[in-house]
Amino acid sequence: MVHGVLSSSVHFAKAADWYAPLLPQKDIRLAGPILFATERFKGKAPGIASDVTRLANSFPHRLHLSEIDTELTFEAMAAHLSAFVYFGDSVGQTHGLRIADCRVLAYLPHILRPAHWDAMTAPVAAWRINDRMGRERALPLRPARKDPIADVRPLRLSDEEIDALMDAGEADALLMRMGKEPGEVNLKEIQGCYDIAKGCIDRWKAGGGRARDILMDMAEKDFGKTKK
Repeated sequence: MVHGVLSSSVHFAKAADWYAPLLPQKDIRLAGPILFATERFKGKAPGIASDVTRLANSFPHRLHLSEIDTELTFEAMAAHLSAFVYFGDSVGQTHGLRIADCRVLAYLPHILRPAHWDAMTAPVAAWRINDRMGRERALPLRPARKDPIADVRPLRLSDEEIDALMDAGEADALLMRMGKEPGEVNLKEIQGCYDIAKGCIDRWKAGGGRARDILMDMAEKDFGKTKK
């Protein structure tokens, strides 16, 4: 979501003890989720703090940024989260899980089965995200996550979970096709655009949800009304 900012900074060009890319592939390490240790980079060179601030402010409403409280060491937390950046399906295919995207995190706790969400959040004391209105809110954490739980790594989602993930992300996918992603619209319009896209999808599915060109026609008409 902010790869341009990361790739243009000399401070992210090499490994450091204050940030940890969560993707295992070194050649695309800056293209995926990154964990920062706030207590570490604050004491570094001024240019580092400046680049981190630039990164934090580089996407509308900070929808790419969340805060995690944990008693784990920074290295241990990075290792833990690295196990959840991918998931497998019923036929063995691997897919990315956007655990750094607040738009996904908003619905992820309600879609993953409790055992999966508990495993992901077991070492988390609090997880705060930013919503489309620019407000900070806490993700729900189950007390059961502190109990001994089965190791679910590598994460393998059921067909039902994957279908639910796809349904929940349908509105953002439509916004992308319409050129109405958060980075392309006024900050005050982000939530409104999402509501329009969600309404279009709900009506489309109520009518059978078969032809995608019908959905696009509906979206073009509804978004066209907002310009008048």
